[in-house]
Amino acid sequence: MDDSRLFERTVSSAIQYSGPVFDVYSDTVELCNKKTARRDYLKHRGAVAVVPLTDNGGVIIERQFRYPQQRVMTEISLWAYTYPPPPYFRSVYTCTLPGA
Repeated sequence: MDDSRLFERTVSSAIQYSGPVFDVYSDTVELCNKKTARRDYLKHRGAVAVVPLTDNGGVIIERQFRYPQQRVMTEISLWAYTYPPPPYFRSVYTCTLPGA
């Protein structure tokens, strides 16, 4: 299958916002019909989800305030590529999985 008609060539790229966690870009691309279009997107700096297990079969999870949702959420630990983790990542507690 020839997908070459689906590809878009980058004509120009500009950073609209650069922050500590992600950057926002606006690109102009050339379509297969030679017209141009704008593509807005973000590039995340990277993070990793960590699921630490305790010796007795528990899973360490955390509760923290998430600004976009405007509420406190319970979740697995998400770490940016920084060490040591900031203090707000240290609000962890443990629970035991059913059947563990």
